[in-house]
Order: sequence, then C-alpha cells, then structure tokens
Amino acid sequence: MSKLFLTSLAETQPIPGGGAAAAYTASVGLALLEKIVRLEIEREGEQTELNLRWQALLGKVCELKETFLRLQDEDGKAYLRWAEAKTLQEDVLAAEAALREATLCPISIVEQVRGTLECVNEAGKYAKRHLLSDLLAVCEILNGAGKAVGHIACTNLQLMTDASGRNECEGQLVHWSTLADHSYNHAREQLHQRLHGSRRACSGLD
Repeated sequence: MSKLFLTSLAETQPIPGGGAAAAYTASVGLALLEKIVRLEIEREGEQTELNLRWQALLGKVCELKETFLRLQDEDGKAYLRWAEAKTLQEDVLAAEAALREATLCPISIVEQVRGTLECVNEAGKYAKRHLLSDLLAVCEILNGAGKAVGHIACTNLQLMTDASGRNECEGQLVHWSTLADHSYNHAREQLHQRLHGSRRACSGLD
C-alpha cells in the first residue's frame, strides 16, 4: 500500500497531492507511535493500571489510523470535485461549495494531527526512557505534516470568494493550528525534560 501511494504521488496526475501526502506522513508518525504503545503493552504483560492506560491509548491510536486513511482518500476526492466544478463554470455556488470542502479536508487533517500529538503527550508520561527519542521523532513527523497541510488550506482560503465561508474556514484553521502547536510544544518539552532534564538540551536541533 505504501509503495503504491508513493508511486502514485510521483506521477504527473492531480491526485494524490499535498493534502494526501500530509495525511500519509502523519500516518507514518502514527505507525511509529502505535509500535511504541504495543511494546509497552507487551512489556507490562498483565492487567495493571498502567497496562490499562496503554490499552486505552492503543484504542485511540487505532481510531486515528482509520481517520487518517479516510482523510487521505477524501482529500483527493474533494480536490477533483472542485476541479470539475471550476472547469464547468456553470454554477458558481457549486464551485464555491466544492472549494470549501477542499479547504475543510486539510483543516480536518490538522485537527487529527493535534489529536495524535495529544496521544504522544500521554505516551510521553509513561514510556520507558529508551523509547523517548522515538516519541520525539513522532512529534517532528506530525508537526511537519500539520504545517504542510496548513499551507494547503491557506492556499485554498485565498481562492474563496465567499467572505463568510472564508472567515469560517480561516477561523477553524487558526483554532486547530494553534492547538496543534501547543500540543507539539508541550510534548516536545516534556520528552526533552525526561530525556535530558533540561529544556535546552540538544539545543542545536532546535
């Protein structure tokens, strides 16, 4: 599946594009997070309170995995609907509605990135120390995916002619981007403190 997606991404076709690529990237980070969670569940080996926390987290991670796969597919479909409506030039309202949908899909990806970063925050409280660097890798992958798809949404916003719809979408983008930034910074700081005991450790990577 991953090779098929990457092959399709490299082709000179409209889809998959940047939004789907960002969702795919987030899925890569999520897969690494799932591995960490599963390792901790195996390590606990019994129904302790901590093990139950890990199992609950695994449930959230699996739900997010399905959501990113859906959004990866929906992003391309939304773009094609907008491109078709724009080409027909028969119904301005239909084209604007399709563009709104093509804007909301990337925003939804930002929202789910934020949710995944919250899972990283939870995992960072209890994960064994040797897994913390992997969790930092998850943080950076997710942050990159969220920033990337935010650019897609911003570009689409500039094309919207309906001021009310544009303001609504922009408000959602700002809201979820701000929350995602907060979750990223909190997770990163927490992990650095556990690894190095100092927020400024490894400052050369900042």
